[in-house]
Amino acid sequence: MDQVELLRQIYETGLIEVNGREYRLTRMRHKQRRKVFAYFTHIKDQLSDGDFGFMDSEKFDDVMATIADVTTFDGALLSRLETHWDNYPQDYLKFVTAAMGGISYPFLGENLTDSVFPGVPREKI
Repeated sequence: MDQVELLRQIYETGLIEVNGREYRLTRMRHKQRRKVFAYFTHIKDQLSDGDFGFMDSEKFDDVMATIADVTTFDGALLSRLETHWDNYPQDYLKFVTAAMGGISYPFLGENLTDSVFPGVPREKI
């Protein structure tokens, strides 16, 4: 499955599976989705280059709070699971990239043939 198809599937099903664990995206308001997409497009080149320095910023924390408010793990909102990432740090990078991409999917357009994931050539969105 190519990356665009994977993002479409995440958007349509709300399911992100990482290391055998299931994260579920609940319904989002347009304003929430727009916030994630705006940030995603701002950092997509960094993601492609494997540069995760953006994670050490207040804006990233704000976007992740939005994502955590609409994501469940074992039936509980991630925003209420204060030690989740301490327990599953190996899921974090995969979850972040998958969640941002899946949430942003409706804005990406039908002609998107590229990916923002490391090791895959990028194309302007």
